Amino acid sequence: MALKLNKKRIIKKTFISEIQDQVHDSIQEINNVNEKNDKTYGHPIDRFMQENRYAETILRELKKLIRKLERNNFDATWNQIEDLVKQLKDIELHYKRKEEILFPYLEKYNVTDLSSAFASEHKEIKKRLRNLSQSIKNKNIDNINSLYIDVSKLIRKVILDEDQILFPAALSKLSFKEWSEIRKLSLEIGYSWIENSIATIDRSIKSSNETLEGFTLDTGFMTLDMIDLVLNNIEPEVTIINEKGIITYYNKNLNRIFRREPDIIGTKYEDMFTGKNSKNMKKIIDTLKKKKKDFIEIYFEEQENTIYIKYIPLFDKKEKFIGVMETIQNISYYKDISGEKSEF
Repeated sequence: MALKLNKKRIIKKTFISEIQDQVHDSIQEINNVNEKNDKTYGHPIDRFMQENRYAETILRELKKLIRKLERNNFDATWNQIEDLVKQLKDIELHYKRKEEILFPYLEKYNVTDLSSAFASEHKEIKKRLRNLSQSIKNKNIDNINSLYIDVSKLIRKVILDEDQILFPAALSKLSFKEWSEIRKLSLEIGYSWIENSIATIDRSIKSSNETLEGFTLDTGFMTLDMIDLVLNNIEPEVTIINEKGIITYYNKNLNRIFRREPDIIGTKYEDMFTGKNSKNMKKIIDTLKKKKKDFIEIYFEEQENTIYIKYIPLFDKKEKFIGVMETIQNISYYKDISGEKSEF
């Protein structure tokens, strides 16, 4: 895919707005939301564009302050300029996410010429920002404006290339699943300037398991309320035991076979049992932790019901053991099912 970045363009603001509207329309379609920029379902491209708008704001404010400095050489103005340039340097996170996350995904679709062109410009921007910072540190009023113009022009060029070439290309190539993966990887690097607000909304699962507004899952999105409703309405009783054998969760199944109370949270799972049963429960967790079995199932008859219990080990993507999920279900109803039912 040949996409040239170096040919001269004459673009009206209205045309740029149209391009941005098209990108936002694609974002809406991918996220399947009705309102533009729905932050609960923030798309990676939307985050990139928000950062671009923020960068443009910083550049405008810098221009005003440099003009002010040329009229009145005050220390306070120098300090304001220095602070803004420090903020501008955070654009490196924006570039890092492109180079380390977005470009490798695009290269899977043979979109290879973009990465080297952008990477070269990123490197040059970092260099120009260093030069501008040094000039500010030395309070060199003679060349600060020319250094600002140099870095401002290149940043704006990269923003334009992103809005016109990179983002539309990425939206046309990458799948919903790939965008979900990109969202998760982006949080490991971080966002420019708006990191705190976006990370709170955008992150699927933080290491500290904080309560968030929305979660990105492997195959889609769910809010916390949705997750809670799903877990409480699935048929099996579910109990989660962490890697230390501590109970961290149980669902509120209305037809529970074995009663669970809130005070069991934080207690040892094996302590729910006595004698031999307690040792057996500890053995089950140890067996699954050591990968001796893919799962362990137990079933028995109780008051004309067949109770089916399954213990499933939980391992993260790095194959680290993080706990066990216990599911309990009365399967008597299913034993009696036969034939066909298509009406309701």
